Amino acid sequence: MRMLLYGSLAVLFAATMLVEARPLSVDDMIDMVSVGGNIHLAPDGYDESVLMSPDGGQVFFSKSVADWASNRRMSTFYFIDSNGSNLTSLPELEGGSAFQYSPRGTYLSFTRTVDGIAQVFALSLEARTVTQLSSHPSDVFAYDWARDESSIFFAAEDARSPEEQRRYEMGADWFFVDEGPNGRIAARWRNLWRLTLDDSASTQLSSEEFIVDELDVSPDGGRLAFVARPDNRRNYPHAAELYVMNTADGEISRLTNNLAPESRPLWSPDGARLAYHAPDDENYELTKGYLWIIDPDTGQYRHLRSQSKGDIFALTWSADGRSLLFSEQQGMDTHLFRLDVEDDTLSAVTAGSGRTTVLAFSADRSRMVYSYTDFDTPLDLYTANPDMSDVVRLTNENPWIEADITLGKTEIVRWQSDDGLEIEGMLAVPGDYDGQDRIPLLVLIHGGPNMQFANEFYVDVHLYTGLGYAVLGGNIRGSSGYGDDFIKALIGQVSDGEYDDIMSGVDYVIDRGIADPDRLAVRGWSWGGVLGSWVITQTDRFKAASVGAGVMSWLSEMGPGFNWDLTEWYMDESHWEDPEGWREVSSITYVGNVTTPTLIIHGDEDWYSSYNQSLIFYTALRDIGKAPARFISYPGRGHEQFDPWAQRARYEEEVRWMQKYVNGVDWRLPVRE
Repeated sequence: MRMLLYGSLAVLFAATMLVEARPLSVDDMIDMVSVGGNIHLAPDGYDESVLMSPDGGQVFFSKSVADWASNRRMSTFYFIDSNGSNLTSLPELEGGSAFQYSPRGTYLSFTRTVDGIAQVFALSLEARTVTQLSSHPSDVFAYDWARDESSIFFAAEDARSPEEQRRYEMGADWFFVDEGPNGRIAARWRNLWRLTLDDSASTQLSSEEFIVDELDVSPDGGRLAFVARPDNRRNYPHAAELYVMNTADGEISRLTNNLAPESRPLWSPDGARLAYHAPDDENYELTKGYLWIIDPDTGQYRHLRSQSKGDIFALTWSADGRSLLFSEQQGMDTHLFRLDVEDDTLSAVTAGSGRTTVLAFSADRSRMVYSYTDFDTPLDLYTANPDMSDVVRLTNENPWIEADITLGKTEIVRWQSDDGLEIEGMLAVPGDYDGQDRIPLLVLIHGGPNMQFANEFYVDVHLYTGLGYAVLGGNIRGSSGYGDDFIKALIGQVSDGEYDDIMSGVDYVIDRGIADPDRLAVRGWSWGGVLGSWVITQTDRFKAASVGAGVMSWLSEMGPGFNWDLTEWYMDESHWEDPEGWREVSSITYVGNVTTPTLIIHGDEDWYSSYNQSLIFYTALRDIGKAPARFISYPGRGHEQFDPWAQRARYEEEVRWMQKYVNGVDWRLPVRE
């Protein structure tokens, strides 16, 4: 019997070995487990769903997975020891967000909605019980612990009086746009409060006409550093300023007074200085921003110039207060850096290729939790010492990718644009591509415009390489990760310069003998949709295009959308002063040239690129009738966050479109029950 059992296992093993790897599918993309939050979308570059306990012994993290029955991504929460042992599920945290360890590690706090209002809760790490700490009449926004854990400081909107609330609920919800705290949507002033844990009492600390966004408590609890705006006006981010409050008497000192947005205030360990992030000390300059140090007592500040390449994540003081630690993308890779505050020198702590993003440290900075990903490796979590010794892998959430899927082969490439500017990007080909034949090329255009492609795992890249495409994603002028000069290279070059960068990249891939010049496709979302729509008005070389959440008429977008970029940086004059100049950089002006079959996608509650932009472009394409055009409208969806079924439909229709017009194939996605 034992021989029969071993024989059966041998047959099973042999059969398993004969199973061939398969391409990544649309359902595979959506079914992948996501670890942690989306750090690309976090406004301060901080992923609050991956944390390390103050003693460094424990990591808190979240996972999300598509729940097809409820049509949403479901988040689950876990503790795991830093050595990778004792994984513990935390169902009692369901519905939580804005997680923090208390300074001494007694609690894990979070916010959760109760009767439609966000309140502060805490999980006792000893008793493993959850307690609601606040019962505030309005939403709790940003919050931070006092170091002795005696109180929590938070920002909350001023509550309506009972009579105001009664009238509001009866329908008195009209307001004056851009007056008082209002922007294009109604807002209320947001002030500072203190919640004491021993009696659960809340005390209002400020009663100003401003909107507090971020705050940090000094080590001794005597002062609050915070960022506040004078109102909620759209397209006025530069109105944010840095303040300090004395928590004993509520006295507020304004530390900055300029037209540049300050963010991420962070007290030094001795409480004598503040670090913060801003693009300039006078105006909202076109940069990714720099780090600054200010003395809150004297107002004297210094610009730390050695950090200047791209986005930074998890900004943290070293334990001795002599340096700042953060992850930054430079080129295609992301690493941990240390910036010496006194002599303003920057040194890389980690090395190699890929995206190493530190997410949190222990209180003494002797241990850290970080995520790692590269072109071939889905993101997972690790712990290590800051010198990258004693590395422990904590998660392996998608092992089937390596076991079952044939991934594309991706390399970093560089080419010269028409004006000699060097462009870096990624080029992926099918995993079994031998270079003997030319294959279709899909050009990806990233958003921003000052975002970037990185050395990380892109599911859509592997989807298309699995379908036989080469995929090119270029960090064209205006992209982040290459310093201020490269970002500013987009000034005066919106549309035209970007177009040259893209098309020179297409020619580069054709010249290498990879791309079939008769089977080209282009795809972009957000600013990628802006530029994608422009590209197809300037050339007939592309056989298919997918344009998502773009802006095609800049004149009509000023006001409805969030696109202050053109006004602030890229155009010399405002749209009412130079309407012809604004028309010249708008794809709708040249829509009559389009011969490329174009698929348009937009959510009708998009507050960044207004939905009407896609309607304008689609209507023109439809009425002109030179090329096939379809418009997928997603009711109730915003700029990027699509539910699983909507995301599946988006990719199904996009791939079908590409296959039909690029390869002449009637492609169908298998039915999913």
